[in-house]
Amino acid sequence: MTKQYEKFLETLEGNTRQHFFNALQAISQDRFENFDMKKLVGSDLYRIRIGKRRIIFRRESSGNTVLKIESRGNVYKGL
Repeated sequence: MTKQYEKFLETLEGNTRQHFFNALQAISQDRFENFDMKKLVGSDLYRIRIGKRRIIFRRESSGNTVLKIESRGNVYKGL
């Protein structure tokens, strides 16, 4: 996990922080059954929704890569 994501998680409250931590673990383990995950239209990217925030990531055979964690309004810009 990068310093940027660690700083982001530190700004969150307890339950929300735990939910994001669980989502990041699910991404690393390729297990999504407990999360609101969708493939983005016209892209090879996926998103997990947690409240008003989104995690954007790419699924690859070598492992999944988190690209962005931001609020709903900003996360899709520049993809």
